[in-house]
Amino acid sequence: FGVSTSKPGVHSLYIDEPTGSAGALWASGGGFVADQPTSFLVATANGNGAGDQPPMALNGKAASGSTNLADSVVRYQIQGDGVRVAPSDYFGRAANDTNDSDLGSSQVSALPDQFSSPGHAHLAVVGGKFGTLYVLDRDNLGGRRVGDAGAVSALTGTQNLFGHVASWPGDGGFVYDAGDGSLNAFHLSGGSLSGVASA
Repeated sequence: FGVSTSKPGVHSLYIDEPTGSAGALWASGGGFVADQPTSFLVATANGNGAGDQPPMALNGKAASGSTNLADSVVRYQIQGDGVRVAPSDYFGRAANDTNDSDLGSSQVSALPDQFSSPGHAHLAVVGGKFGTLYVLDRDNLGGRRVGDAGAVSALTGTQNLFGHVASWPGDGGFVYDAGDGSLNAFHLSGGSLSGVASA
C-alpha cells in the first residue's frame, strides 16, 4: 500500500503475485532498503507463482510468462506521481517455492561502498530459509534464473536466516548472520564470500 502523510487514504496498491498467491513481504520484521532517493529494495517470500518467468524487460532481461515476483529481491521504483511503485529490477530463484524455502525470510542488507568489487560498485546480501547467502549487485540484480545464476556470488551450507545480515567493512571486510541461533562470520572480498567462524 502507498499512503500519503498529508492526505488520508490509500493512494496506490501493488501486488507481487497478481496471478498467484502468497509472496508475502515479511522479512522477519525487517524494513525496506531505501538505497536511492526514488527506489527501494525488498525481499519477497515464496508463492505459487515463484517458478514463473516475469515478462518485464528489466535491465535488458526479457522473459515470458506471468508477472509474479515471489521469492525475489525486487527493486521498486517510485513513479512520477510520487505514490505509485513499479518493479524495475529483480533477482529470483525459480525453484524456491517447492519446499517452502522462502528467500524473503530475511531482509536485504545494503553493503557500504567499501565492499565494492570490479564491475559491481554497490552490493547487497540476502539469505533465506534454505542455507544460502547471496551477494547481489544493487545496480543490476540479475533477473530470475535457475539456481544461483544472476547473483554476483553465492555461498551454500550456511544457516537458515530469519533477520538480516550485519557488515563490517574494516579488516578486509566481513558480514555476519545469526541463522539458527549461531553467530556466523564470513569474509567478503572481491564480491565473494567465504566462511570464517561460527559461535
